[in-house]
Amino acid sequence: MYTVNWNSYYFDRILQLRYAASVGQQTQKRYSYYFTCGNTIEKGPLLTYLDIMYTRQGLDQHGVISRLPETAQTACNTEYLSVIADVDYRIHPRWNLYVKGAYETGKVYKANGPFAKGMYRRSWNAQSSLEFFPIKNSDLFIFLLYTYRGVKLEKAALDMGAVDPDTHRISLGLVYFSFKAVLPPSIPRNEITMRVSKYLCHGLLGTDLQGIIQTKPIQSNYTGNFYYHRPPSL
Repeated sequence: MYTVNWNSYYFDRILQLRYAASVGQQTQKRYSYYFTCGNTIEKGPLLTYLDIMYTRQGLDQHGVISRLPETAQTACNTEYLSVIADVDYRIHPRWNLYVKGAYETGKVYKANGPFAKGMYRRSWNAQSSLEFFPIKNSDLFIFLLYTYRGVKLEKAALDMGAVDPDTHRISLGLVYFSFKAVLPPSIPRNEITMRVSKYLCHGLLGTDLQGIIQTKPIQSNYTGNFYYHRPPSL
């Protein structure tokens, strides 16, 4: 996997831009291409970001389209687009409120096997959460979360017998995350710009495409990047 990163900061680091492009070989004559774009604004108690991720894969590494047929099988020549927007506001030194939304698509750009060319799936998602940090300067918090996930299956997916219903979920939980255990010491705490807590406790928002902000890719179920961001303080 080869990656090119571009990181920049503006207006006394209020605006942070982190872009990356990657290419890698999956198998013989099969390649994956990634483009990720992270745009963050952080000032005082406010944190907001807009993240975009586009992937084009010779083999369906995400597996979302591959799981659509009644009997799952690996799809080839897939494209995914994910757009995520988030607004966090630290309403009190120990209370954080955020809302988050996403829109995602999955398509096949060239017919292969039972997979015809075309759009297969669209999804839109929303989260709203209230977080309580009982211990000052600690990464322990309690959260109450509402999640909505809507899916529109296109004709190509329905013809294969795909089923993916809309869901609503309310979650109450407690999380402790030790960023020192998973992040290299070379990344100072005030430089880490993504809310990994949302992926650990709140679940992936949508079709497994999240985790966008980039500096150095890590391998997971896709090539994404997880960085932690403490909610802004007053």
